[in-house]
Amino acid sequence: MRMFDNRLPQFGEYLGEAVALPNAATTVLTGAPSPISGSAGGTGVTVRCKTAVTIPVGKVLHLVVKDCGTVDGTFTEVCRVTFHEGSYAAGGHLGEAVLPSQTKRFVKGELVSDGACVGTVDVYPYATR
Repeated sequence: MRMFDNRLPQFGEYLGEAVALPNAATTVLTGAPSPISGSAGGTGVTVRCKTAVTIPVGKVLHLVVKDCGTVDGTFTEVCRVTFHEGSYAAGGHLGEAVLPSQTKRFVKGELVSDGACVGTVDVYPYATR
């Protein structure tokens, strides 16, 4: 098992649990916005495969992380990570985004696909330090 497969959610918080991957669409993660203030660039968001995941040949899946200074304000994109075609095992680490140090207090996310992705994932913040 790789070290990445052992990332633990901060404070047990998830941006989304067992989220079904979108089919040429956008899926807004259903978890509440996660507070990350004070992390000074020491927080990442990881995507872990809850079930086996498949991204079709020639297609991509994006994790879009948005931030805002308040929990109920307007969230704007702060970073985007792209995952390319392939098959990923259940329980494995699909990928992650390390958030910039200027990220505002709250984050939430979306998964965006241009193809028929299959599987479910957990998405959560974790401490990088």
